[in-house]
Amino acid sequence: MSDFSYRGIGFRKHGPPTDPKAITKLEKKLEARFPDDYRQFLLTMDGGVPERYWGLVVSVYNEPITEKLIEFYTVARGQENDILGALVGYDFNQRVPDLIIPIGRFFADYMPCISLRKEDYGRMYIWAPLELWNTEDEVLVQSEEELFFLANSFNEFLDKLQPIAEE
Repeated sequence: MSDFSYRGIGFRKHGPPTDPKAITKLEKKLEARFPDDYRQFLLTMDGGVPERYWGLVVSVYNEPITEKLIEFYTVARGQENDILGALVGYDFNQRVPDLIIPIGRFFADYMPCISLRKEDYGRMYIWAPLELWNTEDEVLVQSEEELFFLANSFNEFLDKLQPIAEE
């Protein structure tokens, strides 16, 4: 049973509200500001784990797949799953264009991401790498090839999520 709900999604585990100074500090490191709807989420709860599977059908590599959301990352640096840690995990920051920020994790280790770029500010994408880990001799290049559109905003993304039965 959830102990907290945000936009109709129950959470069994969530962080405390984020200190606005912590968000500002992270934004300075990223050299960009989070959209207001995502900032409000962080100010309400710093990441979290939904009480049950919530997901959506998304087209990845021209195939419709159902992705189950496992968690939202936290702003609090040093936590198990924080935003800055996710930027370096899986060589994300070397494989995805600058200012595309991972904010959570789906079941298949795909990540919902939010854009802080001017041309698509606030849009949500799923990062779905064909290979999660690269070989040592592989040259990494930032690319949008493994990014797929999810929603025009963070709130629209949340509104698209639907309960999914556990298998």
